[in-house]
Amino acid sequence: KFLLCMRHVASWCLVVASSTFVSSAVDVFAFGSCSKQYRSQDLWDVIARHHPQGWLWLGDAVYAHGDEPGGVREAVTAAQKIANYTDFLETVGWIDGVWDDHDYGVNDSGSDVYDPIRQVAFLDFLGISESSPRRGRRGTYFSSVHGAGMRAVKIIGLDTRTFRGRPAAIHRSTNAWPWPAVNIAGRLLASLASIWCRGEENDILGKEQWDWLENELVGEQAVTVLISSIQVLTPNPFFESWGQFPKARDRLISLLRAASPPGLVILSGDVHFAEVRGPEVTSSGMTHAACMALPDAFSSACYPLLSLMFGSLSAPVYGGRNYGVVTTDWDQGSVEVSVHDHLGRVVLRTSRQLGVPWIWTSVPPFPGTVVGAGLLAGV
Repeated sequence: KFLLCMRHVASWCLVVASSTFVSSAVDVFAFGSCSKQYRSQDLWDVIARHHPQGWLWLGDAVYAHGDEPGGVREAVTAAQKIANYTDFLETVGWIDGVWDDHDYGVNDSGSDVYDPIRQVAFLDFLGISESSPRRGRRGTYFSSVHGAGMRAVKIIGLDTRTFRGRPAAIHRSTNAWPWPAVNIAGRLLASLASIWCRGEENDILGKEQWDWLENELVGEQAVTVLISSIQVLTPNPFFESWGQFPKARDRLISLLRAASPPGLVILSGDVHFAEVRGPEVTSSGMTHAACMALPDAFSSACYPLLSLMFGSLSAPVYGGRNYGVVTTDWDQGSVEVSVHDHLGRVVLRTSRQLGVPWIWTSVPPFPGTVVGAGLLAGV
């Protein structure tokens, strides 16, 4: 018992050393992903109406051109000159987030193209202090705690690019066409034939980040927000997701089950539509989205089609431009995660009790893998 106690004390000390603490609690913050800096940035005025205290990027905050590391700096410099965005930043108390492939610099990429030049540019974009531990380590993963005790919200951001291995036999990390389309075909074939790359290289987080995450899940906060730039629970084989890394996905779910972090909310982006699946809320498509090019008369038919192609009818989706808002009601003891359209209207919504762990039944199976059977509670 003494050794077990000391292990928890040691884990708590590691968390204290690695987390950023913010004294004030957070009642409302907003999040989003997939924003092309050269397209209309009209959502920022709409998001500001929610009066969020902070903003979280879930990845693809900018879209870099070409495959060279300097492309990230060019993209973030352009984004920092967007008036709507800079005006919005003046209204929030903090901004944070993680990168995905396009602000990492190369489509569908992983550890094979990592370069410190890319990371420095991205951290500069977020305004991360030069004294932050994130400046001295590889990867953009982070944690922050807003508030204290049972009025605390802990945010854990995962870096799903810096340490990621190869997902499928047919794959190339590049922005050059036709490889983005070829990679999709490769993922689909790998799914049908169950030929995902196996072995130790088939990982997403890397040893250092796995060890860090295990310690970060220790805590007594009311809400635990886990950010993954790619979807975690989807059965969709077309887009990049944790499902294409079966060992890593199984390990993450097992870790979440064992740790039972209170008030778990998983946020993800990447796919250019929004979805709610169990504890996971996906918000993707601030400047471009799956159904935005369709006339209004066809939009209603687009969403069920998305459900059939990329998920299931039991997981509600929205295919227009969108962003998300997390609202904590401390008096009622609940946290709500809502997804909004370009006019600010709620299109998807889910909620859970503060301080209560998510109840897992089993993991939704991913095509071509043996990850589990059945569905998640609440899906």
